[in-house]
Amino acid sequence: DFENIGLIYNTLVYMPNLPAIDRVINANFDFALARQQYYGSSNGLVVMDGFLSPKALDALLQFSLEATVWFDLKKGYFGAYMAQGFANDVLLQL
Repeated sequence: DFENIGLIYNTLVYMPNLPAIDRVINANFDFALARQQYYGSSNGLVVMDGFLSPKALDALLQFSLEATVWFDLKKGYFGAYMAQGFANDVLLQL
């Protein structure tokens, strides 16, 4: 209800300070396996579990839960975009 949220509607109110992450990509990620799965995939998709380091994944989760950047609302969908605040050091390092 717009009356209840007034001036803060679609406004970046809070941006958490994330810890510095020295390594965003997991040092143990198997790029050769991911490449092999990509080239062997009929649809060009690969699931890359373990791609991010645990610290980077934790920082992105913290950011996603705390930052007030979720401005795009559709049925069953919340959207956030880098140009509207969903930008942080972890994503920029990728």
